[in-house]
Amino acid sequence: MFPTELPAEIVILILSYLPIPSISSLRILSKEWLYFIDGNAQNRNTIYRNAAWIEGYIPDRTSMLDEIGPKEDGTGLFSERTMHGVEDWKDFCKRRRTNARAWAGRAPSIIMPSPRQGEDATSKPSHHTRVHRIKVDEQAGITMATTQMGGFIVRDLETDEVLWELPTWYVRPFAHLEYGRGFMIFDRDDGNKEVWRREAVPYERPADFDITSKPDERQENVVNYLVHLSSNTANFKGRFTPHAVLNMPEPTRAYRFVYPTLLVASLERAYLWDVTSGTTVQVIENIQVIRGPEHATQWLDDQVQEQSEEDGEESQVPQEISEVADALFGSLPPEPATAGDAGEMDADDDDDDDDDGSMQLPQFLGLVRYVDLSERHVFFAGRYLVRVFSRETGKCILDIPSIRWRYGRWRWEVRSKLYCDDDCDTYEKARKEGREAVRVPLKFSYEEYSRSMRNLVDQFVAVHVSEDGKHLVAMLSGSRLVVIHHFEELAKRNPPLDTALPTTPPPRSPSAAGLASMAAISALSTTSSPASQQGPGQRPIQVRLTRRQFRMMKRALRLAHKRLEEKRDRDIFEHTMDIQLGPPAMSCSVYLAYENGRIGVVTTNSVYVVIPEIPTLSPTVSDSNLNDHQRIMLNLENDFSRRASSNHHHSSTSTSTNTIYAPYLQITRFPFFSNPSWLTEISCLMMSDTGLYVNWNFRWPLSEVDLDDIDVYPAMSEEEVDREKKKMLRDTWEMFYEGHLEDYETDEGSRYLVFANGDMYVAPAAIDHDESDVSTIYSVNFLPRPGSLSPEF
Repeated sequence: MFPTELPAEIVILILSYLPIPSISSLRILSKEWLYFIDGNAQNRNTIYRNAAWIEGYIPDRTSMLDEIGPKEDGTGLFSERTMHGVEDWKDFCKRRRTNARAWAGRAPSIIMPSPRQGEDATSKPSHHTRVHRIKVDEQAGITMATTQMGGFIVRDLETDEVLWELPTWYVRPFAHLEYGRGFMIFDRDDGNKEVWRREAVPYERPADFDITSKPDERQENVVNYLVHLSSNTANFKGRFTPHAVLNMPEPTRAYRFVYPTLLVASLERAYLWDVTSGTTVQVIENIQVIRGPEHATQWLDDQVQEQSEEDGEESQVPQEISEVADALFGSLPPEPATAGDAGEMDADDDDDDDDDGSMQLPQFLGLVRYVDLSERHVFFAGRYLVRVFSRETGKCILDIPSIRWRYGRWRWEVRSKLYCDDDCDTYEKARKEGREAVRVPLKFSYEEYSRSMRNLVDQFVAVHVSEDGKHLVAMLSGSRLVVIHHFEELAKRNPPLDTALPTTPPPRSPSAAGLASMAAISALSTTSSPASQQGPGQRPIQVRLTRRQFRMMKRALRLAHKRLEEKRDRDIFEHTMDIQLGPPAMSCSVYLAYENGRIGVVTTNSVYVVIPEIPTLSPTVSDSNLNDHQRIMLNLENDFSRRASSNHHHSSTSTSTNTIYAPYLQITRFPFFSNPSWLTEISCLMMSDTGLYVNWNFRWPLSEVDLDDIDVYPAMSEEEVDREKKKMLRDTWEMFYEGHLEDYETDEGSRYLVFANGDMYVAPAAIDHDESDVSTIYSVNFLPRPGSLSPEF
């Protein structure tokens, strides 16, 4: 194996640093390597356990196989579905690789309806076929749902048996549903939030539990009602018990639960509750408007006005303002008094004439459409803004407007089959291979940052953050995703100007901290100044500011804000992925999910899964000035198309003279969900480790198919005729999907509507669709058991 014979322990130590693909390569390199890795059970388990740790499957190298499997209380790392048939660490690694390949459309996956195939769904209680919100606990092996008619239903993930439910008269219709670590939350008609807990989850009520949040009489009554209905104790894993009622202090709208914190947003503020103790742990105020550079200039105005009232119009400017001026401009010599300084200001001195457009007015978040939270931040999606607040400071750290023509230097667009090669993936090919995920062809483009980009007005629909809180994704209404990786670090190294300014007037004594802050601003807004060249400890020269000099200070603050903003925007632009999932004029965004590093999206033309590679924090580009842009883009596009159609992982795209970093991106879609009417009616998409779940109408509009349009033979049964009708409907929907993409690719002028000033806006065309009266849970299982098949259509 090695030129010099090494002890087995040393060889295993070397192999402990290799990922799974490298180990697979060694196995086929020689029989000696194959026997060493697979021939000895102890070697095999040690090597593959280390590989599982390298791949990030397990938390540490000392994990035991029986420790990571499912547990009765649902606390295991992996579910029964993942661990089925796993006997050693090699089997485990194989299952994890198969799961990842299935999500990427390279391994089998199947559709699983609920109720299961063979049951008459129409015979079930009506609310069972009107699902609204879905949650899945794969480790516990249960699915949960609220319905459009009220009620709450818990089913077994594998058998689909109804384990437990709350009646329709108790849970309101269209109730939102949140779940995490055994705690289930839904909203009442009065806006208060009920919290229930799985009985199988060990729990001890904390001593500081808020007595006002304890379960109320209404919860106790429904428990007694359920006990009288059934005494069955076999369904222990699906039963819930009342935990708390969280009484909202004001009308609220959106809410989101990430254990142990519940985020609830009202119009002006957000409340964070610790669900385990039933207490409010934080209130974030003023989510609608944040201070801009006008806060700094207003503070200066107030200080000068205060001193003027005390000492007269010609008095010396306060000391701390002089220090600010020195920090920004150095020592300014007094200017001769002019008519404009002593009395009426000159026309060209008006502050309004100084507004160059960089001054930003307060931006309103508006009606909160979606919220999310991480351990360190909270996120709000308004119509025209995504706003991020720090939980530590309660301040806004990032605003993302919905008017950008381009959000990142990397852009991908879903393509039609016109631009596919002979190896283009299709649903027919996928079904033959036993999978539901179809790989999507992509067009890649690269663009440098520019402040002069035109505006494209759109609206945000939702925002989500990764489990580790480091990356965020926002969805715009025109089937567009904005993925910002490492936004936490970007926000830290690009703090807003507001954090460098005082929130209250500073004391009359000189402030070293204030001078340091303003010196930092000066470094961004001015070049080297005399003040910056003063010796250490030297006191800034006291000056008397004229009104003209004072306005210069205000202009410098505005310039500092503009340059800080530009620096931040550029940094974010260089770490952002801009993804267009279909033509914005013919495809509307419906739902967004972000779990396990995968982004699930529902639009009115398909269901997608986007799997992005996380780029490094500071990707480098060897060329900052692309000379032959068109040629480079053509080469990049062709090269990326080859990458997208292969399974080989690339980290960069090369040309003969330029190397441009481009993260690897995979997108799959699920043509089983093709009916535009039913796609519009989806109200929830949920992703677990091995499954994707949506609420779907299982009925086919067969009455829309004319028998004259299909080949019907006298000997065909009714079932065969229906199958032909379904095939024709699916072909029709697929034709619409491809046709809209082709129109988007060939007619760039009709992609967006144009304002009179040349800016553009997204205005999706009206879609005629049927109203769905049925909604059940349909899932895509990415780890099907041998012999499992999707339902025929």
